[in-house]
Amino acid sequence: DIGGLPFGPVDRAEHPLTDYDKRVEAMQRLLSHPKRAISRADALRRAIEDLSQEEYDRLEYSDRWIRAIRTVLVEQQVLSEEEINERMAAIRAGKG
Repeated sequence: DIGGLPFGPVDRAEHPLTDYDKRVEAMQRLLSHPKRAISRADALRRAIEDLSQEEYDRLEYSDRWIRAIRTVLVEQQVLSEEEINERMAAIRAGKG
């Protein structure tokens, strides 16, 4: 189910994690580590719950988490949207 709404059967089959999935999980764990306490799992879950229904349905599992990580980092003023966008542009241009 999704938020108590019927959604059909849940696929419980194990699936291999991609490198992207592993990186997203690593970021979440690093940010939530007690020594850093930059973010907590409940803040990330809240950010996922704040996604619009359209975004939630469109995004894959790890994409929801990376979107939540970005949201929380900006909310916590760890990074600004501008810093994130600049870094992403540099990576896309092969300069990062």
